[in-house]
Amino acid sequence: MAYVRYEYSGEVSVGWRRDTTIFPLDAGSVGDLRRGTSHPEYSRSVPTADVRLLPPVTDTSRIIGVGMNYYDALPVGVAAPAYPVFFTKFVSCLVGAYDPIEMPSESVAVDAEGELAIVIGRRGRRIPESSAIDHVLGCTVTNDVTVRDFQSLSAQWLQGKAWDSTTPLGPWIVPYEDVSPDARIRTMIDGVLVQDGCIDQMIFSVPKLISLISTFMTLEVGDVVLTGTPAGNGHNRTPREYLTEGQTIEVSIDGIGSVRNVVTAG
Repeated sequence: MAYVRYEYSGEVSVGWRRDTTIFPLDAGSVGDLRRGTSHPEYSRSVPTADVRLLPPVTDTSRIIGVGMNYYDALPVGVAAPAYPVFFTKFVSCLVGAYDPIEMPSESVAVDAEGELAIVIGRRGRRIPESSAIDHVLGCTVTNDVTVRDFQSLSAQWLQGKAWDSTTPLGPWIVPYEDVSPDARIRTMIDGVLVQDGCIDQMIFSVPKLISLISTFMTLEVGDVVLTGTPAGNGHNRTPREYLTEGQTIEVSIDGIGSVRNVVTAG
């Protein structure tokens, strides 16, 4: 099963996807869901093909990104960091799983980064690593699109990460336990494979990230943690390869699904 947030006949709803069908749930948002407390309305099912899938979080969510979190993505000779690189995105960055990505006209260095995203399902502060997964609602897919020439303007990454309508998230949220520890992340650009990594290559695991983040902030229901990208992004290729208008970017993760987006002028 998977949780979705979707638009159908002009209304935004939360539902439970099974195969090709969505069953509405008695919850106000995906962030409100609790295991076993929301019940599907079987009599009001709709085909998945008839809905527009929305980012599965709402405007109350916070988005915390993690940089340099895969061993295979570290530059040659660079040691793994002792503490994660954290940055923030905003809900205004998000688009749906199949919506266009808006490439900023101010940039000539827009890059794709396929990532596993974790959605928080239980509020917590100073969460022990040993119980961190109890605070996870589930997993979804994201493309952490990064505007490299703006990212490099300062030591902070915000101006390279937080552009409106650049970050697809979806298509749904699956339970954490349904995703294999060795699931692969793949990114394809116009059908060409550019990233093929494994989530077990994270430097800081999902429980570790949740524990560290919750040390300095309270994690709220619906918050999202972007867990980093494996090797293969365009900025680190030789020669560098950035996105261009009209390209189609697909990020897929075993056991979850994929986001597929066309790059348009922003």
